[in-house]
Amino acid sequence: MVSGASRAVRRGLPAALVVAAAATASFSGVACTAASRGRVRPGEEMLSLLDRGVTEDAEGRVFATRLRGLRPSLLRERERRLLEGGPLLDSRSRSAFHSFGHCSLATEEVYSLDDRELEESLARLLFSTAAAARAQGFDVQVSRFDLFHGHLFLRAHGCGLGILLHAAEYPARCKDSFPVNLGFCQEGSTVQYSDHRMRYRNILVLFSTGLPSQGFVLDASSALVEALIPEYARAPLYTLYEEALGEPMADVYFLPRASCEPDASSAQASAASCPGHETGKLGWIPRGKLRARMLQGQSGNLQSKL
Repeated sequence: MVSGASRAVRRGLPAALVVAAAATASFSGVACTAASRGRVRPGEEMLSLLDRGVTEDAEGRVFATRLRGLRPSLLRERERRLLEGGPLLDSRSRSAFHSFGHCSLATEEVYSLDDRELEESLARLLFSTAAAARAQGFDVQVSRFDLFHGHLFLRAHGCGLGILLHAAEYPARCKDSFPVNLGFCQEGSTVQYSDHRMRYRNILVLFSTGLPSQGFVLDASSALVEALIPEYARAPLYTLYEEALGEPMADVYFLPRASCEPDASSAQASAASCPGHETGKLGWIPRGKLRARMLQGQSGNLQSKL
């Protein structure tokens, strides 16, 4: 896992066992204005530029590409409010996410959202984001080697939420271009490493207060984005962490329907063979306060039965 690989190096853990840490908080509902923001962290400063439609830094270098094909209507107002309030997870829906032999994409069991309409809307949004990026020339597919997870985070000062997606998660190991061992989930990878591809692996969906949903592909080599990435996570990994953008709420995992997932054992396997509308179920891993809230609820239910 590229997103976890640099963390694994820092912590001395096997990359295949690392899943991005996250936490949660409730949405304040305060309008996101210059007055309410106060002291702005660098990550929020970049997000506020994107809110205003600015995709170039002070030197005129492009640091983000807006996804024109992403339709805001994919997430209705009621669903936005549910998301902003901190999504409730169905504790009865706990299950294992997809595994492939010794490869487990998620090292914890996952949950579904309690609100099925919100779950379906977010699934459509995530798959549509990948399709929009692909339509604008970015090499990204929803598959177990490329894009299959993201991180929901809460922005500061009531500015809304966002989902940071990580594409090119398991590039094929190559002696010359990418001699990095990412464990079992890397085996059979159809994602060929290239510096250009990895620079654009961080994809951002923003649910900003008072604005339509927007999607962006970030350039991790640009000065503005690179400043948010720890030195150990820069080239060749180019991994921006959600903690740099806000307070993490949950990890979300997704794949096409099982019948649509290419056979990784085949040399001809290609995620392109899977139509974007074949959305599979989402799997959520709660973190921080959201996890604590779930555990508290489960404890309360248990005590009521005693």
